[in-house]
Formats: sequence, C-alpha cells, structure tokens
Amino acid sequence: MTVCIAAICSRLQYIIEVSDRLVSSDETSADAVLKMETLVADVPWTVMFAGLPTNYKRLIARIKANLGDGRAPAEIVQAVEEAYRIELLKIHETEVLIPYGMSRDDFFAHGKERFTEYKFNAIVEVLEQTHTGVTLLIAGFDERGDGHLYQVSCWGVVKEQPLEFHAIGKWEQHRVRHALLDSGICPFDLLSGRHLSTVRREICSRKYPYSRKEHLFLRVGARRERDFRAFA
Repeated sequence: MTVCIAAICSRLQYIIEVSDRLVSSDETSADAVLKMETLVADVPWTVMFAGLPTNYKRLIARIKANLGDGRAPAEIVQAVEEAYRIELLKIHETEVLIPYGMSRDDFFAHGKERFTEYKFNAIVEVLEQTHTGVTLLIAGFDERGDGHLYQVSCWGVVKEQPLEFHAIGKWEQHRVRHALLDSGICPFDLLSGRHLSTVRREICSRKYPYSRKEHLFLRVGARRERDFRAFA
C-alpha cells in the first residue's frame, strides 16, 4: 500500500515529504524504490508518485523535457498535462488499438464504419477505462514565495489542493489529517524542524502499525536550498 504525503509552509519556505519505499507485484515485493525527486534543480519543485514505476519513468522524463527552464506554477501544470496527454495517447494506441492497426484519431473517425456498434462501444469503454496508472503529488513555491500543492490523476487531471498538506496513494486523506492534526502536530510546527521525529513516528504508527519504521523515507527542503535533507 503506497503512501506519499507532502506538507508545505509558505511562511517558513519549507516543504516536507514522507513516502514509503515499497514496490510489490503478485510475485514479489521490494523495499527499495524512492518515490520522490526534485522536479526543478535550482528550486525545490518536487514530485512524488504512486502507481507503476515504469510508466512514471516515462512520464517524469517527458515532464522535465516539456518544462525546460520553466519555474512558474502555470508552466509546471502545462508541462505535466502535456506529458500525460502524450503518454495516454501512446497507451491507447499501443495497448488497446494495436490489434486493429489504428491510431486513436482513425478509430474515432472510421471505427463505426469498420466495427459493429457493439464492438465499437466495447472498445470505447476500454479506452475510457485505460489510464497511465500513475498519480503524482507536486509541491513547490512560486516567484513570490507562495507554496503550491498539486495532485495529478492517472488521466492527467491537475488539481491544486487548498490545504497545507495532501496525500496520494491508498492512504486516505482523512487519515493524514488525523495523523498530523489530531495528534497535536500542525504543518507549521512540523516544518520548523522541531518535530520531524515525532511526525515520522505518528505516521508510522498509523500507516505501518505492524511494520518497521524503516519502511518510510522523510526529507525536508527549503525554498532557497538546492538540496533536501533526507531522514531515511
């Protein structure tokens, strides 16, 4: 079960991220994947992912290529949306439509002539249900120092989050609220650097009550610092 949590404090100009490192399949599992990285090198725009690592690698490469020297939130969003659009098109054409030798544009233009109504509608339903299998959580600061948190759905829909913290993966948002707020820890205190061990313990006790705390990885970065401090 994946958990990726980000909290941002514009007043202190800090971002904190917590993630598990577990990747599993029906056959095996490994506690060896870092699910967070810096999106822009010289300022801490960061990205975390939940989902398929192979698809994530292709998406993040496209996002960085589309972004170029961009730093503004609008440029980040545009780069992400374009990367997802291309990746989703590739998945549709190579995984769903390849048996029929058709591009997605060809299918919608000529599919009703080539297939029966039942078959055409069945393929459309598969296309509607097919996605990248990757959800992102992006955090960073704009040129004025205001913090932003974005969740990106597996279809590439980008939504800015209204709170100072957010989670993706299978760990529900209300459990994050409970872990951080009901325990008496708020993002401001947490990001001041005085309660890092406490928040890690709180999250571990709720996310992995029967597991080792080494399953979580935590790091903190300031807006004007190039590198993040990692707490493995």
